[in-house]
Amino acid sequence: MTAYVSIFDTLCEIDENGKKFVSFDSGWNYLKTNSISNLYSYYRCENIIESQMMEKSFLTCIQYANIYSFMYHLCNQSGYPARLYEMQNESMKEFYMENAEYLLSKQDDVDFMNTFMLYYEKHKTFLVKWWFRYFAYFEHSFMFHQKNKKLEDQLNFQFYEFFYLPLQNRIFSIISNSWNRERDNPLQRDIMLRHWISFFKNFSYIQNGINFHIYDLLHSFMLNQSKEYYQKNVFEWKHSRTNLEYCSFIYDFRKMEKQRMELYLFESSFVKLDNVFVKETLVKMLREILENKQDGIPILLEQKNYDDIKKIFELMLIIPNDEGTEQFSNILNKHIEDIFLENVSHLLSTTDAKEVNQVLISKLMELVSQYFDILETKLNNHFMVSKKFHEILKNVFNQKYPNWEYSTQFCIFIDNMMKTSNYEDSVSIFNILIKMIAYIFEKDVFLESYRHYLSRRLLMNKVKDMEMELYFISKLKEQFGIQSTFKMEGMVHDYNRCKDDVDSYGTNHPFPFVFQPATYTFGNWPVLPNTELRIPPCLQECMQHYDEFYTSRNTMRKLTWIFTYGTIHISVNYPKRKTFDFMMNILQFVVFHVFMGNLREFSFQEILEKTCMNENYLKKVLHSLSCNKLKLLVKTPESNSISNQDTFRFFTDFHSPKRLNVIPSPPFEEVSVHKKVEEDRTHIIDAVVVRIMKTRRTLSHQELISSVVSQLILFKPTIMDIKRRIENLIERDYLERDRNNAQMYRYVA
Repeated sequence: MTAYVSIFDTLCEIDENGKKFVSFDSGWNYLKTNSISNLYSYYRCENIIESQMMEKSFLTCIQYANIYSFMYHLCNQSGYPARLYEMQNESMKEFYMENAEYLLSKQDDVDFMNTFMLYYEKHKTFLVKWWFRYFAYFEHSFMFHQKNKKLEDQLNFQFYEFFYLPLQNRIFSIISNSWNRERDNPLQRDIMLRHWISFFKNFSYIQNGINFHIYDLLHSFMLNQSKEYYQKNVFEWKHSRTNLEYCSFIYDFRKMEKQRMELYLFESSFVKLDNVFVKETLVKMLREILENKQDGIPILLEQKNYDDIKKIFELMLIIPNDEGTEQFSNILNKHIEDIFLENVSHLLSTTDAKEVNQVLISKLMELVSQYFDILETKLNNHFMVSKKFHEILKNVFNQKYPNWEYSTQFCIFIDNMMKTSNYEDSVSIFNILIKMIAYIFEKDVFLESYRHYLSRRLLMNKVKDMEMELYFISKLKEQFGIQSTFKMEGMVHDYNRCKDDVDSYGTNHPFPFVFQPATYTFGNWPVLPNTELRIPPCLQECMQHYDEFYTSRNTMRKLTWIFTYGTIHISVNYPKRKTFDFMMNILQFVVFHVFMGNLREFSFQEILEKTCMNENYLKKVLHSLSCNKLKLLVKTPESNSISNQDTFRFFTDFHSPKRLNVIPSPPFEEVSVHKKVEEDRTHIIDAVVVRIMKTRRTLSHQELISSVVSQLILFKPTIMDIKRRIENLIERDYLERDRNNAQMYRYVA
């Protein structure tokens, strides 16, 4: 206390009441001379060794005790704490501004930043500590009770306002220049940049009770600085390189930029800075990149340069909000659609009618396989590209062309494959075909048409490989459901069972020739063309015998004979001792049988009476026997058409280099597939409407329409079709309208 009494006695005065006091000016001058000036001297010392020596001998314990006691007396004198607060602020303002002016005088940027960081470290580790020690009592009494900011917060704010802000522009400029040098020379690293930026990561101040992080200032500056840098350089980057080189450069540059961000900045800055980069280098150049005339997406697609397409796509993934992938998808798929439509139009107009099916479907399969491969291996089945690609295929495979309908043409192509290809070669082709068929809207037309073609192959014994037939049916079942293939499976089952029946009957009939009737279940097969017919006695006896045989084994079933698909093998002896074998249709045989053993001419009407055949069918049969290359009958007059006034006679001079001759069967009219499908659709829509209403009981018109459309997967009904079926169901008392709301339907139980 001796030291204290000496200082106080030296500076104190006595007031009117005889109390000792120290005038504020005397007290402040003492503090400034004996303590604060020492802090400032240490702060200004840039020599590290001298600074360390000054720190060790800065203040003894006795000196500190005297200063603390002196501050105690000052703070207990009326009005002094508030004046001390003001003087401390003025002193720091003057001190920091002088140092800021001194730093600005330094010409070398590195020296400037290193000195700034040195001052910051001294502020953080020494100045704040000793200011707090000098003003410890002041901190605990005045600043706490007056609810002012803490002394440390006050000092940090003073550092920010009086020292940092005057230097901010130059600091940012130096950081910007250093960052740009690394951008221009990726292999160069500024080892001091990370140290300089650490100031922004660590320093913060409090104002009006709010904590402000100075890093936010750097973050805002870097956003603007980066934007200016990219805008300045992107034109040169783009036009000094090819399109693909630019994409590779941007990809690598972004990678290096992200490494710099991770090294120097907080993670919170990564996304925004990256968005600035992407916007300036990619988004603004997007259409130029994607539609470049030298190596844009259309050109790369035509050149089959799929690896480069993948590189551009990976770059598009960088762009936020799927903006890049959306434009990439639109341009890629628009060009793919153009390729499809151009190929279809070109081949339809230039290819021979007999070959167009094989050529066009094969080309489409090649394109579909090729683009699915791109989608899966290069574009990782990206949902946006994939969705757009599926929409393109739907549009392509539902285009209308004269004399070309995909649902029918697919059936023709598959029918030819089934007759000519082997199983091993067909599996991969079938898999692609199933993908393509899935995109046509009229799937029910395809399935019904395919059922007709399958029935012809089975009935005409033109099945090359039953395993191949079953495989394709299984793929259809997998794609469209069991309800779409159960009749086809029934047809194949009938075909296999028929072989057993033939083997069983072959040992029981008494005829000296082979008679092999094929028995099929009526419900599984399409409605086959048939006609009334007067059967020759030789066939009539065979049919009666088989009727008895079949009835004895199947008492609850009835046989109906269909002649249009039956075949017969006969031998005919011609004059000059020549014998030829003929394979022909049953209807052809019945007509030919009229002329066997009879060389006179028969009129058309006579043949019609003898055969009792349908007139149109008879004309087709006579045409096949008298107007084709293999003529069995001679027509008078000679022409390529059949009329009711024509006459026919047996052709005795028939000659052929082959012993066995197959007479082509004429095409008989079948029930129109489209007509059958239209009838089926009415029943399907009825069933769906009733099923929905039975479950929901009450439903609005719009909800019912939407539900029906969503449940119909084999075809796309029009709204008008659904409305018609609803009206029909109302007339048949399945549904009724709500009496109070005509837009509501009720199910009638």
